[in-house]
Amino acid sequence: RKRYSKQRVTCELAFKVGFASAKKLANIGEYIVIGKDNRPSSDMLEAAVTAGICSAGINVIKFGIVPSSAIPFLIKKTSASGGVMISASHNSSEYNGIKFFTDHGFKLEEETEAEIEKEIDSINDTSLRSSGKDIGRVSNRCDLVDSYIDFLTNLYPLNLRGLKIAIDCANGVASFIAPEAYKKLGAALSVHSNEESGENINYMCGSTFPENISNIVKKTKSDIGIAFDGDGDRLIVSDEKGNILDGEFIMAIIVNFLKNEEKLKNNLLVTTVMANLGFVQALKNLGIKVITTDVGDRFVLIEMLKRGSIIGGEQSGHIILLDKYTTGDGILTSLALLNVLIKQKQPLSELSKIMKKYPQVLINVE
Repeated sequence: RKRYSKQRVTCELAFKVGFASAKKLANIGEYIVIGKDNRPSSDMLEAAVTAGICSAGINVIKFGIVPSSAIPFLIKKTSASGGVMISASHNSSEYNGIKFFTDHGFKLEEETEAEIEKEIDSINDTSLRSSGKDIGRVSNRCDLVDSYIDFLTNLYPLNLRGLKIAIDCANGVASFIAPEAYKKLGAALSVHSNEESGENINYMCGSTFPENISNIVKKTKSDIGIAFDGDGDRLIVSDEKGNILDGEFIMAIIVNFLKNEEKLKNNLLVTTVMANLGFVQALKNLGIKVITTDVGDRFVLIEMLKRGSIIGGEQSGHIILLDKYTTGDGILTSLALLNVLIKQKQPLSELSKIMKKYPQVLINVE
């Protein structure tokens, strides 16, 4: 993820990235889906990537503003050969980036990304020329976004009536999607940081500024607060007292429930080497095996697939529920947590007592 500027992510680069990735992901005449977040530069980069893909002879299906985590669903829904998301996730509005997904809904492996980079370096004016039937076409299917909401709520068809939920949409894509999901399930909703311009995406709100949702919960007397990041694939929550609970608390609550329900495949959870010792110890006390990987959801997913784990994630709130979906999704994870809340009939402040954080200092080493 880079700043959108003359020196970093440019339309020219985005065009080449679209061209090179299309040649790697699809064959002539096939389809690639594209989604974007709502930050100002996303429209330009979407157009540039689309032009690059079409120049490679691949058709494009545009879905407009959607969560990053919607792309795998839309790939399957349209039988596409891959997907692209224009977003800089939890970063501020001046940044942007381009993510890719395979036809199976997984993010690209490092080796594939390296091959695309080599292809970009080899592009010249001649290789970019295409004409007539060799040019891909573009279609818009924003109408299918509602089916993504249906997909999530069908995975957890909860009755949220009587539950008061506060959500912080980080002024990002969750503003367009999340309220509808919770309302569909009957929740009483208090929506915040849902400005749609994208100019202040993630600014002093969302999962990277959890103090905001904590204050909102206390002010609105909500049962739970849910704060997303800009592209909606992670979350941090607040209990009814305003206590902030990161991804480790969320995972501990969900994984304990799965174990008690005898649904925890292979009795393990995958996280990263940055995991808090209190989290790891709590799971060991519950008889749950913990596997650690390098930092990044890519490495968590690889290990989950290797070990046959159905749950894994990071402190940041990027959590993968592999028995439900192929990537981390903030709304889906919140529904899994709300499912426990309803089934256990306990407030979140009680459920979170399952673990206690140990003092921790994280240092970046270059």
